[in-house]
Amino acid sequence: MPTSLCNECYQEVPADLRINERGVWLEKECSHHGKQVQQIEDSPAFYLNSMHKGPNAAQWYDYISTTALDVTDRCNVECPHCYALPDSKGTDISIESLVELSRKAKKGQSFLLMGAEPTMRNDLGELCNALRQDSGKGVGIYTNAVRLADMKYVERHAHLVDYFCVSLHTRDYLDDPRLFDMKLKGIEHIHAMGKPIHHVSFSLPTMDHLEEAVDHAIKLKGIAQHIRIRTPSRIGICETDPIYLSHLVSRFQQLMTERGIEALNYHTDNNPYHINVLADGQLFRLIHYPSVHEIQLELLQTPPYALFVPELGETNIVHQFVFQAGLKEGKAQLAKVVEFRR
Repeated sequence: MPTSLCNECYQEVPADLRINERGVWLEKECSHHGKQVQQIEDSPAFYLNSMHKGPNAAQWYDYISTTALDVTDRCNVECPHCYALPDSKGTDISIESLVELSRKAKKGQSFLLMGAEPTMRNDLGELCNALRQDSGKGVGIYTNAVRLADMKYVERHAHLVDYFCVSLHTRDYLDDPRLFDMKLKGIEHIHAMGKPIHHVSFSLPTMDHLEEAVDHAIKLKGIAQHIRIRTPSRIGICETDPIYLSHLVSRFQQLMTERGIEALNYHTDNNPYHINVLADGQLFRLIHYPSVHEIQLELLQTPPYALFVPELGETNIVHQFVFQAGLKEGKAQLAKVVEFRR
């Protein structure tokens, strides 16, 4: 039987799947908050096919085997679909505390520093060194790359980062379009350093933004090891309705066909939350993160991992995204969840 989270208190609850010709629904019931029902797909065939993992899953898991650490709540931009719910008035957790926390990581083969925006820390290089020296593991960052447009910041901190993941999005995603050019400059600086960019990600406010994202992504071939494109989901800040993953995959394949590019499923760890596609030698990961309404914990037992909420242990990063947002919104009741997991 599937396990989900209560929409109200985030306690783990049993769930059922209901599949018919009109789509797929997740039904769950909390002893305190009653029955909850959410449609999670409108294509039952797509949903069922997405459950099949491919022969490259183990290789992919090795590649994405990292443990994310939340190193700051501060940010220098305001993304409309941010899962981190930034708070720029807060104080960053100390390097000593992060090193101590990192010792709880037993699954990931590297660390990925996240937040809101890790480059807001002016001790980023020192933090990377401390984690690397203590653990012997590589240390990367997930960044919007805006500060990396400044060569002074790059020279002071970025050369101490082992790898990068960059959230690029589209030109009008942020209120100031100049920020997009700064992100591109940041990517250029990372590439010039010879540092690996594990992925560049695009968040779509609507499906109408997919074409622009695809055209930018095509230009990143040979720069980003893979491209991530994700649709809106109800995690953190989201002002647009979710888009089913089947719609994203179908439209993506159509756009690639229009450009004379064959887009084929790359069979790794595909599931109802993400599908990998290979197009002209470039790997794309098409994503719809589940919210608390849609989450099935059995589908989230793989890397990448995170320790955003240490009391949960080192669990899948999406699970931690969802629960962290619930805590920041004042809804998740951690004590009950910890007691239940015991």
